[in-house]
Amino acid sequence: MKIKRRNLKSIIILILLVAFTGSMTKNINAFAVTASDIDMDMKGSINVKFNSTADKKVSGELTLIKVTDIKENGDNDIEYVYTSDFDKCGLEIDDDIDDTFVNNLKAYIEDNEIKGYTKEIDSDGKISFTDLEIGMYFVMQTDTDSYYKISPFVVTVPEEIDGKIYYDVDATPKTEVSSIEVPTVPEETETPVETTEKIPETTPEEKIPQTGLLVWPVVLLVLVGALLIGSGIMLQNGKSERKENTNEK
Repeated sequence: MKIKRRNLKSIIILILLVAFTGSMTKNINAFAVTASDIDMDMKGSINVKFNSTADKKVSGELTLIKVTDIKENGDNDIEYVYTSDFDKCGLEIDDDIDDTFVNNLKAYIEDNEIKGYTKEIDSDGKISFTDLEIGMYFVMQTDTDSYYKISPFVVTVPEEIDGKIYYDVDATPKTEVSSIEVPTVPEETETPVETTEKIPETTPEEKIPQTGLLVWPVVLLVLVGALLIGSGIMLQNGKSERKENTNEK
C-alpha cells in the first residue's frame, strides 16, 4: 500500500508541474528579447518583394491594416494589445501564428469592413509601407484583377531574428497564378456581299444550242457530186456513140 501511495503522490506532483508549465508558456511572447530591448518610439517599415514567374511581374494593390500594438506588460515582457478595430475578434495570439489565425483574421476584417492603407505595387514588383509604428500588421491583396493571387500574411514591426531587432522588415509572400479567365477576342467572320445582279435561271425545257457541223451542206455537196458524175458518164456515152456512127459510114 505504501508503494501505491508514493506512486499516486508522484503522479499528482507531475500533473501539477505540467499544468504550471502550460500556464507559463502562454505568457511567453514571440520575441526572444525583452521589452527593454525594443525602442517603443521607433518607427519602422515593411518592404514586400514578390517572386514573379514567367515573363509577368506581380502588379496590383496591397492593403496594410494594423492589428495590435506592442507594449510592456510590467514584467519586462512584450505583449500584443489589439487595436480598437480588433478588440472583439476573440483570436488568441501565441508563439505560432499559423495560416488558421491569418484566415480567421481575414474573415473578421471582411465581415466588419475594416479599412486600411492601400498602396500600389511598383513596376519592379515591390512595395514599401514606411513610417510605421511598432505593432502587428495584416497585409492582404485588394486588387482581385491581378494576374497573381497573393496569400495574406502577418508581419510584426520590429522583427527579431537570432536575438537582433530589425525595424525595417522584409517580407516575401506566397504568390500563385490566379484563376481569372482572360477574355478571348472572337474571330472576325466575313459578311457576304449583297449583289443586285440577277443570275439567269435555266429550266429543263430550254434547248442548248448545237455547236457541231450542220448536216444539210454535206447532203447538198453529195448531191452535186452525184450530178456531176452522172453528167460526166452521159457525156462519155454520147462521144462513144458518135464515134461508132462515123466509123460505120
